[in-house]
Amino acid sequence: MAISKISSAPLAAKPHAGPSAADLKTAKHLKTDILEVLKRVRFGTPLTAAASPKANAKGEWQAPNGDKLIKVVLSKPPAGAMGGMTHVGLVNPKTNQFYDANFGAIQGGQVMHGPMQLADSAKFAGKNFNAKDIEALTAAANGTTTAPAAATPGKTQILNALGTYEFHKIVKWGAKGPADTAVLKKVALKKENHPDGFTYTGLVLKSDPNKVVIARSGGIAGITQYTQPLDVTRLPR
Repeated sequence: MAISKISSAPLAAKPHAGPSAADLKTAKHLKTDILEVLKRVRFGTPLTAAASPKANAKGEWQAPNGDKLIKVVLSKPPAGAMGGMTHVGLVNPKTNQFYDANFGAIQGGQVMHGPMQLADSAKFAGKNFNAKDIEALTAAANGTTTAPAAATPGKTQILNALGTYEFHKIVKWGAKGPADTAVLKKVALKKENHPDGFTYTGLVLKSDPNKVVIARSGGIAGITQYTQPLDVTRLPR
């Protein structure tokens, strides 16, 4: 009897999709959310240098444990003004906490307090953020540039997700699909190779690019049906 050889090759890592649309939206409101928290805070002794976040040579901020931080400018002196402090919030999207920091003035130096908890309505959903993610979230928080759009799933990722949902028997087909204005991108998926086969298309949603509605059209009745939104990044097990 022939014995099948099991491949020892490592599984390919999932491509990182960047920050979600929901987290980019959260970042855009950080300034307002931080200032709202600070209205209710009474500061004590400032943090020591050892307990304070630090910026590296590139100007990227890190918490004492090494987590990357989003720098949110809360206020700064007018252009050309002598002295004055620049007030910033340094947000850790992994822990949903932030530090309050004041820099500058004629004598220089910095004063920091924290970390403090963001309000429940202002928390990030993601837990893994690389340097590019922090850059995009920082841009969104400060409105300095248009934050890069979150990467959208492609044909292979959507088909793999659909197969997984079908395996677990949790795909529901119905006659109602999303409006065209709610669709960020359409992805051609597959066409069944027989006269009564369906043609499948992935409809990536604007509200969350990680969620896709599958449309299938054709069949004996020549109808179009749609699934519920399927999260292609969080698959059932």
